Amino acid sequence: MKKSLIVKSAALLGSVILSAAGCVGTAPVIVADSTPGAAAANNRQFQRLARNIDSVARQLHKLEKRLESLEKLENSLEYMAKFDARMEALEETAEQSEQMALRNQSIISELKDSLSIMEEQRVATAEIKKKVRISAKGLSQEKLYLTAYQEHLSGNYIQAIELFSSYLAGYPESRLADNALYWIGEAYYKLEDFSRAVKHLKKVAKEYPRANKAPYALYSLGLVYQQLGDSSSAEDHFKMLTENYPGSELAELARMKIEKLQ
Repeated sequence: MKKSLIVKSAALLGSVILSAAGCVGTAPVIVADSTPGAAAANNRQFQRLARNIDSVARQLHKLEKRLESLEKLENSLEYMAKFDARMEALEETAEQSEQMALRNQSIISELKDSLSIMEEQRVATAEIKKKVRISAKGLSQEKLYLTAYQEHLSGNYIQAIELFSSYLAGYPESRLADNALYWIGEAYYKLEDFSRAVKHLKKVAKEYPRANKAPYALYSLGLVYQQLGDSSSAEDHFKMLTENYPGSELAELARMKIEKLQ
């Protein structure tokens, strides 16, 4: 577009110059003449030529201004074209992001549904396990203890209490009798039956003071009394643990509990 305008401007300028010169090809030749009339005619001709040149200069100035305006317009059009391209790219990116967000939302919704189904199945399975009672009959001593312990780990505390009680009734002199008694106390603690928990845990500490579960029973007793709001009794049992079993792995925990209670 710029080249076309320049060509047109050059043609226009040539035309104007030719016009200003009075169409050189057909203009009369000015012959030097010393007469007053000839000098006046020559002067008028030069003045007319000067005016034509001024007119050409003004037209050239207007053409320059027009070219500048056209250049600015062309630059603006190029900028707008680039801006439109960027906007189209941004719109495409935004659309892709929206589609991705919708897909992610769909995936999240499916995961929530799956988790909900899994939780329902877990609860249903737990309920079924609670309803199934395992009989101690026909189980060997070792199998009975392991089954009771597995029920305790599974959270089936009532069933665990029944099986550990059967174990104690059948094998009161067993080397695992203190463990069975301790786990019964722990099961009652989990069921928040604190009075029965205290009863069985105290029995462990009293009847099996040299057994490995004795310090654990004292620590659990401290926790039970904390749950009951009896800080004094809780502190007493933690102190008994630190004094009677200073080398126990629970002794340091008991000391920390005592510091918090004081």
